[in-house]
Amino acid sequence: MNDQRQRDQALNIGDSFIVQAPAGSGKTELITQRYLKLLSSADVPENILVMTFTNRAVDELKHRIISSLNRARLHPPEEPHKLKTFDLANKVLEQSSLKDWNLLNHPSRIKIITIDSLSSLIVSRYPSIDQLIPPQTMINTYEYEQIYQEAAENTLLLIEESEYQASIASVLLYLDNHVDRFYRLIVQMLSKREQWLPKLYIEGALDINLLENHKLHQEKYNITINQIPHIEKGA
Repeated sequence: MNDQRQRDQALNIGDSFIVQAPAGSGKTELITQRYLKLLSSADVPENILVMTFTNRAVDELKHRIISSLNRARLHPPEEPHKLKTFDLANKVLEQSSLKDWNLLNHPSRIKIITIDSLSSLIVSRYPSIDQLIPPQTMINTYEYEQIYQEAAENTLLLIEESEYQASIASVLLYLDNHVDRFYRLIVQMLSKREQWLPKLYIEGALDINLLENHKLHQEKYNITINQIPHIEKGA
């Protein structure tokens, strides 16, 4: 089923739409395209706000948008839907240059947050006169550490997935298979993510071609691993 007409209609920023579609049908890309089109006509990027339900969705959508802006400086893709995103991202970069946003070096100006975060922001900035509600924060350090530890353990479990197997295996090899040290490094990294995470989106910090070559290297590594014969214990 060709739904290109409906997709084009949803990019009309002069109207509002409800998009209903099954998983894997391209809703995230459509949201990315609509956001880019809104951004290309905005006076400041902070005027365009995207709300979603989970932090994971926030991270995914922000990654999609930043990646689209970075790819806009490369060669145009051949796929029609990717070409549409490419063209919209180029218009955003033109607006960024015109308005002096410097968006690629200041990705924090892209406002994508959860509904809960928006509610907390409103309550903290505009409390009622009768009842001032302080912002909810995680006070105890152990609460952070517990979440970071769970994230580290879940990361190690991803070694069963082909997409992450080579990366995690190489880290474990470097650490001489010290799982506890693997956990500690991830916990330390997450506890200081405000120092390194924004730098991933700075212009030129990520070389897309280098990442693609690394992915090909991982795939070759996985093929090599799968070709190694299984040796029974005691043979």
